[in-house]
Amino acid sequence: MTTEKVIGAAAFGRTGAERPFLTGERSMAETLLGHAALNIQLYRLFDDLQQMSVDVVRAMVAAIDAKDNYTGNHSERVAQWSRLMGQELGMSSQDLQMLEWGARLHDVGKIGTRESVLGKAGPLTPEEFEHIKQHPVTSYEVLKPIHRLARVLPGVRHHHEHWNGSGYPDGLAGEDIPLFARVIQTADVFDALTSSRSYRRAYSVSEALRIMSGEAGGCLDPRLVQIWVQIVERMLAQRPGLFAHIPPDPGPATSSAGHGGDGP
Repeated sequence: MTTEKVIGAAAFGRTGAERPFLTGERSMAETLLGHAALNIQLYRLFDDLQQMSVDVVRAMVAAIDAKDNYTGNHSERVAQWSRLMGQELGMSSQDLQMLEWGARLHDVGKIGTRESVLGKAGPLTPEEFEHIKQHPVTSYEVLKPIHRLARVLPGVRHHHEHWNGSGYPDGLAGEDIPLFARVIQTADVFDALTSSRSYRRAYSVSEALRIMSGEAGGCLDPRLVQIWVQIVERMLAQRPGLFAHIPPDPGPATSSAGHGGDGP
């Protein structure tokens, strides 16, 4: 099959008949093959465009991470933590791939968030908090036109919903929150807690897990928190390098209480 270049081949034959193909039959076969070649090229073009769209979105995520000195590589780490949880939950390889994509792209909507809000040194005002709360929906709208990312959309839109229904943007609760969203949220919270902020130091692994355990059944899915604690404890023994960027436990004099600014 060819248009300007060969993209495939097809063979035709007869069974139990010796006569050659008629001119009309050959013309019909050539026409069908021409249409097939065109369809293959169009599919390849569509696939290339979809991949270009994904690459553009990934570049946007990298730009967002680079814009905030306190959350560099945040999206990549959330993707890594999410994949670990997905594996523990027994997800298929296809689901793991989609979960990882959703986790990597969950904050792309922050491209529309004011830099003065993203990098603010201190608690947000009510207006600023409402502004940054728009980013899950913006992320959803940015990714919606990319067909191959359709399955990640619920996880992206709902990763700030709370188990008790107090989250945003749609106030979902419990099992009504998509599993992808609950996994991404758990990973997101862990990485936020163990990353430095302009207004506080990064929490250690044990501090972060303690805070998350306190939020189980409130903000976070209690089962996923339990699973994440088990994963971290196992990884600390098997692959401690995964958490090398996280500071050790502080002494009693430097330990901080609370984590009020880590919502968005």
